[in-house]
Amino acid sequence: MFVRNYSKISQLESFVKEECKSGRIQKLDDGLRYFDMLISERPLPSNVTFCHVLSSLSKIKCYSDVITLYKKMNLVGVQPNIFTFNILVNCCGVVSSRKYSYAFQVFAKMTKTGIQPNAFTCTTLIHGLCTTGQVGGALQLKNNMLKWNCRPNVVSYNAILDTLCKGGLLDQALVLFSEMLHDSNVVPNVVAYNILVNGFGNSGRLKEAKSFFDEMVSRGISADVTAYTSLIHGHCLHGQQEEARRCFDESRDFTRYSNL
Repeated sequence: MFVRNYSKISQLESFVKEECKSGRIQKLDDGLRYFDMLISERPLPSNVTFCHVLSSLSKIKCYSDVITLYKKMNLVGVQPNIFTFNILVNCCGVVSSRKYSYAFQVFAKMTKTGIQPNAFTCTTLIHGLCTTGQVGGALQLKNNMLKWNCRPNVVSYNAILDTLCKGGLLDQALVLFSEMLHDSNVVPNVVAYNILVNGFGNSGRLKEAKSFFDEMVSRGISADVTAYTSLIHGHCLHGQQEEARRCFDESRDFTRYSNL
């Protein structure tokens, strides 16, 4: 099936792109109508235009419909690109954890056809693996990113860090955090430190939790309510009421200062 040359954009494509960019697709029926118009046009519009429709539908949470439309695109010969796959992988993950198996089928097809995943692709899959308790697979995928010429970002690291801490794998979390600190592409943020403070505090390793809290502040990252709450909860959980009270008073001072 012949697909229109990128340099020759039809009036229909221009109209659909404008509708998508302006955010006027607010209902599933709108997106389906434009998709049907595009798929009926000859020559077929470029994949870029179809991606606009898929992206608009994903923004209004029509995730299952996006997956169905992708399959229709395949049937008529519209060739996907990295943007198509990223939209699809993201939708698979949001629909349900069971859809992640399909996301990995898509990922396998993408790499087999020579399309290199990027940081967004891998981070989305890492999040899915962590959500389904497959932290080993998430770590492996993170380590494989370099061969696709992409690097893990702070979101990738945080997803794995959170799963390790919640699973009580604190020593592995320390190793990962050390990698994070030595990765020139990543700067740990307040989310990363909150994960560590909460994880170590809940496990009773309160000195290390406080050490991460102090390190965060020394790096110029402002402690937030989550950080203080995690410390307070950790102290209360392990019978250290006086320390919990001290942290509570400190958090009140922090709140007053922040509101000035």
